[in-house]
Amino acid sequence: MSVTDTQVREIVEKIMGGLSVSATISSRVENEAIFVNIDVQEPDRLLGREGRGLEALQYLVQRIAGRTAGEEELPPIVVDVNGYRKRREEELSLMAKEIAARVHASGASVLLGPMAAWERKIVHMAVRDEAGLETESEDSKAGRRVRIRARRKTDPEQAPGGPPDNAK
Repeated sequence: MSVTDTQVREIVEKIMGGLSVSATISSRVENEAIFVNIDVQEPDRLLGREGRGLEALQYLVQRIAGRTAGEEELPPIVVDVNGYRKRREEELSLMAKEIAARVHASGASVLLGPMAAWERKIVHMAVRDEAGLETESEDSKAGRRVRIRARRKTDPEQAPGGPPDNAK
């Protein structure tokens, strides 16, 4: 049995009730993913510091929904509080483009702070079309981070397939 957006919304409603949080909850299915929006008076209570509370809430909802779904594959579930994710996406995209411009001008790479996987994806996507630049996720003690740097020049001798035919 697969989980529906209604079932996921009911899971979130139960969690909000357990937390004694008054919320308006809506859900929708888009591109085979279930999106749940939670509107509350005091979003910081659910968001936590740097969105960590939201990540924990989403993880909890996914775990509970996974039990409901049984053995079938669980669709992606995205939980948002008062439009936080949309604002964060716009903020990260703008920041990545500004840093990309600095890297372009200086040639020096920039290592960003630790981010959740969905946040790193936003940065990678924002920079991918910037000519001459690339991004790479790196591990650190604080968590995974993204480095924005000038694209590495590949040595034709080390490129897949060896040197170009006209290099002989």
